[in-house]
Amino acid sequence: MDPATRAQYKEAGWLPEEALAKANHRLEREEQRIFGAWLKLHELPYCWHRTDRATGCLAGVPDFWVGKDGAGAWIEFKSASGALSEEQEAFAAKLKANQIAFYVVHNAAEAIAIVKGWN
Repeated sequence: MDPATRAQYKEAGWLPEEALAKANHRLEREEQRIFGAWLKLHELPYCWHRTDRATGCLAGVPDFWVGKDGAGAWIEFKSASGALSEEQEAFAAKLKANQIAFYVVHNAAEAIAIVKGWN
């Protein structure tokens, strides 16, 4: 099917790899929503920037910054098949060079466990 015809069919015209990428993105966003709700419930300071479109953030900035009990960290959500972009790798290297915590998680439970572990 040519690209113009595929476009007419919207999601139904996606190639399998396109459909999988879109599904993974939806799952990642849902996990982020769960984590954001948990942070709000526990009244923790956090910043969650939009990941569905370009924002004013620098390229590579992780999805969340979270603080609790004198600790803080940047947290990036990735699907099981996801990998950090070059920009995210570069930002993570800057964080490491400055001894700032950075985590890559695959679901809300992993992120919650990290934050709960801070004392």
